[in-house]
Amino acid sequence: MKQHSCPKCATIITVNDNDKFVACPKCFSYHEVSASGIKFVSTFQLSNRPKEVCFDLGQNLVIKGLDYKITGITQRNDATYKSFKWREYNLINDLGEQAFLNEYNGNWLLVKPLAEQPSDYTSGNHTFIYDDIEFGIFQSYYQNVNWAIGNFDFDVTDSEKIYSREFIAPPKMLIFEVKKESKEKNPEWYEGEYVEADKIYQEYLKLNSGTGFPSKYGVGATEPYQSNFYFEDAKKMSLLALAALLAIQIFFLIISPTKTVFNKTFGVAELKYDSTNNFYTTPKPIVSESFTIEKSGKIKLELESSVDNSWLESNITLINESTLEELPILIGNEYYHGVEGGENWTEGSTSESKDYSSVPAGKYHLLIETSTPFISGTYAVKLITGGVYWINILILAVLIACVPTVLYFQEREFEKQRWADSDYSPYITEDE
Repeated sequence: MKQHSCPKCATIITVNDNDKFVACPKCFSYHEVSASGIKFVSTFQLSNRPKEVCFDLGQNLVIKGLDYKITGITQRNDATYKSFKWREYNLINDLGEQAFLNEYNGNWLLVKPLAEQPSDYTSGNHTFIYDDIEFGIFQSYYQNVNWAIGNFDFDVTDSEKIYSREFIAPPKMLIFEVKKESKEKNPEWYEGEYVEADKIYQEYLKLNSGTGFPSKYGVGATEPYQSNFYFEDAKKMSLLALAALLAIQIFFLIISPTKTVFNKTFGVAELKYDSTNNFYTTPKPIVSESFTIEKSGKIKLELESSVDNSWLESNITLINESTLEELPILIGNEYYHGVEGGENWTEGSTSESKDYSSVPAGKYHLLIETSTPFISGTYAVKLITGGVYWINILILAVLIACVPTVLYFQEREFEKQRWADSDYSPYITEDE
């Protein structure tokens, strides 16, 4: 360890044995280290000093259980999209291991050199497997260095000649770096892992007054989606619930099968003209033969007629012959059709049905009164017992599906925000 005076401002700069370059923390001049001292190379512009730098040289941070010391700080930007700027804190731990703490829009990433190139990667790959995890390309770029201070064992400005590719599998990132002129030969690899901003903020509070910490914006490239309940969990539970619901309905169908207990067709010609209301109607209520509802539960009454550009309405009363309790049912058909503007149109239907639940078992008959404006055709009344309410099953199924559906779109929106700054976003085509 040696000390030298900055050739530009005379600030004392400490140089470590492995340092190859140093940047003065006062005047931001950049120097190359040699056996004879330090030699001026260039100066970083004062206007490039980032406001978002929240740690100082020499400070110690505990990150993921390890103690690190800050030896250098740089601000970099994408050479093409210069507004994309990030801060990089060079770190070293007690074992002499190097790492980098990167911050972009308040999102933090701890990066370490990777000893070996991922074996599954080949030049130009957009996806590959590493450590049994599939990584996908997130970004590729050339970078510029706006500003730097501290000690470095590499030429910081040489990074302007480096081409980088980032591959993500949150919370992990693999970073590929290669010299621009090498055409992806002899790359260097780094492995990054997401660090929660709150963890870094706690370290910040230990060292600073509590002001100037960068606010978090958007979703970090490696930020994991965190929730008490995830889409995949909800999907599995919903599928189990739907299977149970279906099994219950099948059980009820088995113990309560559908059965037609009344089915009769009547002629419209039997109706009498009602001059007061100007339509044909039943001269007196039709009393059906008796039938038996064997089990208490659901019934369905169906009315079907041959109406054509007309309507038919039946006022039907279901009467329990033991208790004399009555269930009035008003049901009707109307069916119209024609041609308008060269287009055929239809409205209504020639059939209708109504369901009722909890009808007691017993012996019943029907009183049927029917009205229609035309004296032709037939109408049929059918009563079916048993079965299940499929509409209720559909409603329950929709309700069950609501939870995983909401979670799916929440997670999807989170992923869209993650890929918002990527040139390889899988959502670009959808949004366009």
